[in-house]
Amino acid sequence: MGFLGTIRRYFEFRVNKIPPAINYDITYRCQLNCEHCYFAKSWVKDRKDDELELTDEQWIRVFKKHYSLGITNASITGGEPTLRMPVVEAAYDTFNTIQVASNGLRKIPERLKCVIWVSIDGTEETHNRIRGARCYQKIMRNIEDDKRIAISMSLSTTNYKEILPTIEACQKTNVKGIFFILYTGQLSDSLYLHGKQLEYTIKSLYHAIDEYGDFILISRRMVELYKSKKHVKDCCFRTGLVQSYYPDMSRKLPCVMGPVDCRTCGCIVPVYMYWVKRLDIETLLKGDKMLEVSV
Repeated sequence: MGFLGTIRRYFEFRVNKIPPAINYDITYRCQLNCEHCYFAKSWVKDRKDDELELTDEQWIRVFKKHYSLGITNASITGGEPTLRMPVVEAAYDTFNTIQVASNGLRKIPERLKCVIWVSIDGTEETHNRIRGARCYQKIMRNIEDDKRIAISMSLSTTNYKEILPTIEACQKTNVKGIFFILYTGQLSDSLYLHGKQLEYTIKSLYHAIDEYGDFILISRRMVELYKSKKHVKDCCFRTGLVQSYYPDMSRKLPCVMGPVDCRTCGCIVPVYMYWVKRLDIETLLKGDKMLEVSV
């Protein structure tokens, strides 16, 4: 999409109120049971029924309608979106650009020249423990030499000391880079980083940017917000700049994370958009690489 495109879409939103991007959770299903999964925690229990997911045909109609309204970018998430590949492909064929957030267990067809965000959450032992399955080796094989892929590492009290070894392991797979989000939930959650653990995390992220350069897809100012939380009052989900929907197309509020305490926010989307709106060059360049379609 490029940072000039991001800026243009932001200012178009200011004028016509059409969001530049929409996030679609296309399925409730997933092969894993991750300890930090915000999606699983946002479920209403009976929403697990497949009957409450839109059909392929219904999703296609939604995509075409939204595109006709001027929405050109879509993030495809879940659950695990690759469990509904016809819907992923329909989104790709409809929108100008899409991003797919995946656990990496299934490879996305090469014809889809899109951005893919794959979760790696630590060294092999830690990743497998967090994900509830021995899946690390398969994922690392699947992502090798795929320049469409950027790694997403979700940081919590479980893995915050494994930032550097995770970066080094991911570098060896020859993907485009890695970015970081912080566990978001409730202040009382045991996974929530605060105090000395948060300080350690922030220091490690600054060190990673200095040490690994362009492979790190977040800026120093984005890291700053993970600590200060200044972005919360200006959240792009609250303003409608980005919208998110469950698999039945009900609106997901207050944000893509579902019903969380915004004081814990470590989501990369509002953090990134906070600095986009302020035209921070380093953030724009990092985002440009994270969102570029590399093949």
